[in-house]
Amino acid sequence: MTHVPILNQAPPPEFFENLRSGMAGDDGHAFLESGVVGEFAPAFEVQERPEVLRIQADVPSVKPSNLSIFLSEKRLTVYGHRKPVADDPRLSFHAYERTYGKFWRTFRFTQAVEGETARALLQRGVLTISVPKRAVGSARRSRVESLLRA
Repeated sequence: MTHVPILNQAPPPEFFENLRSGMAGDDGHAFLESGVVGEFAPAFEVQERPEVLRIQADVPSVKPSNLSIFLSEKRLTVYGHRKPVADDPRLSFHAYERTYGKFWRTFRFTQAVEGETARALLQRGVLTISVPKRAVGSARRSRVESLLRA
């Protein structure tokens, strides 16, 4: 079991710049929700429990160093890259059915979450992200909201 760090911020705009060049027919908006550069597109599952949202993805042979997770108040973005195991041009394949490439998925939550206590674990090729829900009535004001009201 390997812990994967979660950055408590939205991905910076330049984060997707390198991905745009690999997208065929990029219209400037498609990458905001999900996307694939290459053929690897892991399956995701989102479960809602009374106190936590749990997101799981099948990401076999993706190393923790090839995963980035960004979490803002109501949005979670998972980015990853599955690289070929053997990238030797001298090899010849008799079958080549496995897929590789970059992927990302963004999930929008209907309520605020507690990003500070969110956890991500990678175990046996399954990424599990647990994001606690913010209790109703305990909404925090952001610094921007506080400044606007002052």
